[in-house]
This record gives sequence, structure tokens and C-alpha cells, in this order.
Amino acid sequence: MIMNGYPDLADRIFLTQLNIWNSIQANNSTNATDINQNWATDPQSLQACLMALNPPPGGTWNIHMDTILDDVMFYILFWMNRNNYPVPVLINGGGHWVVIVQYETDVEPIAGSTPTLNEITIYDPEPHNIGSVINIQAANWYANEWANSIIYPGTWQNNWVAVIEPPIEKGRVKVKMVERVGEKIIPPEKAIEYAKIWIEKRRLDKKNPYKILQRKGIIALNPILVREQSKGKKVTDFYIVPFAPKLTSQKCFKRYLLFFRWVVGLDPDLHLWTFIPHNDLLPPVDVTVKRVLKRVGVFDREYGCKWADVLRYSDFLKLVSPQNKLWADLYLSRLGIMGICNSKKIDSKCDICPFQRFCAY
Repeated sequence: MIMNGYPDLADRIFLTQLNIWNSIQANNSTNATDINQNWATDPQSLQACLMALNPPPGGTWNIHMDTILDDVMFYILFWMNRNNYPVPVLINGGGHWVVIVQYETDVEPIAGSTPTLNEITIYDPEPHNIGSVINIQAANWYANEWANSIIYPGTWQNNWVAVIEPPIEKGRVKVKMVERVGEKIIPPEKAIEYAKIWIEKRRLDKKNPYKILQRKGIIALNPILVREQSKGKKVTDFYIVPFAPKLTSQKCFKRYLLFFRWVVGLDPDLHLWTFIPHNDLLPPVDVTVKRVLKRVGVFDREYGCKWADVLRYSDFLKLVSPQNKLWADLYLSRLGIMGICNSKKIDSKCDICPFQRFCAY
């Protein structure tokens, strides 16, 4: 990701993952304390790998670390402004590498300046083998990903770390942190109004991952009031304003329902969003599911999907498995996915289908 961000296309060369990994492993720190931390990629190995495989013409990669995060941030922005190269940084207390590829400040980060950072854009190698481009407001960056210095004992402990070409000039970045104020909870309608103002002010609909807001039919749903737990400290409540496509009777929104299933559903799904009751989800519906259920009498047609079909399928699953309707959906959908129930009977494996005695096909 780093080398692919070189401004000159001729410097962007293809290297196999194996070549990069071998270079990293050959250059990991030999300090005994660092070795004990089991770094997959420590700062020394990343710097050496970049220099060994394809260093920028006329430049060099170096490790810059400091106990003052504002100083490190200034070095990053100053260097990016000067050479237009992306910058790898350690986040989450040293647990993960990402690449800063873009930033927005109130003034140009040049020698002697004190720019206020508004937002940055990063490349993240996660999800594995897919990656993501994420736009982050500066206050969120400082409060979350970059809130903590390196926690692991050894060479870089208690420092913020970036692999850059250190400029001679010094400076410091400012970030205006967001504070929750007020004693009175605003009505949900005001929360939606403020969310739309913020989207327009920050042009979020032009940036990842918010570009979906540009699509037609995207509307604000009912805001969710969050009451945060805090030990001995009064914290102002806040709203989360979700946006989603406006439901119509002619669509079943399979991809959206699949996403919610993956992040909310129990095993074998990921069950990441534990704050949503898994049995409140609606099941995704596609032609394979409708084929099976038409043949056992739940649907009157096999092709086409409407929102009413999703609701009807959900009611059916509640009857089959009241405590976990997505569990029943898992097995029903596999009949089509595994080729047991096909559009043509000659291609189907009716003899092993568990619904054979109910099937009218």
C-alpha cells in the first residue's frame, strides 16, 4: 500500500507478498525485549523493507518516534506536504499498521506553522485480503486509533511511531477535540437536522466510507439515544443517526440484510454488534430460498422478491426456530447453495433433501 502511493507511477512496482514478508522478517529488531513481544512487523523491519525493495528516488525512509503525538503528527503532515508520499503509522497502541494517504488542515503544514488538523484518510489492510479506505475526523483519530502510544516493552514503548523522512523543521499540530455539552436532551428531529448539517459542512458524502449517502433513496432513520457508562464522571448523552435506503415494496434489500446477519448473528456469523438482539433481524431472501419455500407451500411464486416476502419468510422462521430464526435460515439457504434444490428437478438431489416428504415438486 505504501509503495503504491508513490506519486510517480514508474516507482510503483509489483512485489509478491512473499518477497515483502521475507524482507520484513529478515530485518525485525534483534533486541531481546523486542523479540519477546513477537512483532509481526516492527518499525525497524518496515523501514528496512521499504529501503531494500524500492526506496523513493532521492529520498529515504526513516523511523520517527516521539512521546508527544502532536509533534509526530506535524512531521507526518510536513513530510506528506513536501514529497506527496503516504506515511505508515502504528495505531491501537502499536497493534496495527495503517497508511495515512490524505489530510485536511486549516493552513499548509510548513516550517514554523501550527496547523489544525481537521481530518485524515487512511488505507487499512483490514479486512484481510480486501482492505479499506477510511476517512476519519481528527478528533476521532486522536480519541481512538491514535489515542495511545506504543504499549509494548522495548525500543518503541511510550512513543508514537511513523516511518517517514524526518524534515529538519519542527512544529506541532493542533486538534480541536469534540466535547459534549448541554444538560437537556434535544428531540430526535433536531439530531437528524444536525447530522445533515454536519454531513454538508464536512462534505462527508464525497468521502469514504460515507459515499453511500449520495445514492438516491437514502434517508435518516430514527436516531438512537446512547447513554454511556462512565465511572464517577458525568457524560452527556448523545445520538447515533443511522442512514439507510428507503424501503419500498418492490425490493428485498438482500445485501443489507446479509450484512446485518454477518455482524449481528450468532455462530457461525461474527456476532460483532452485540447491542442488537439477533432474533430481531430480518432474514435475507433470494431465489434459492424462494425456490425451496415455494415447493413446500410457503410462497406462491419462485422468482422475484418483494419486501412482503422478507416479512413472510421471517414469520415462517419464527415458527420453525423461535429462539434463533437465523439458525433455521442457515440450513434452508444451504439447500440451494449446495445444489440440493435446483431449478430443474433432473439437476436436484431430492433423495437427500430433508423436505422431500413436504415437497410438491
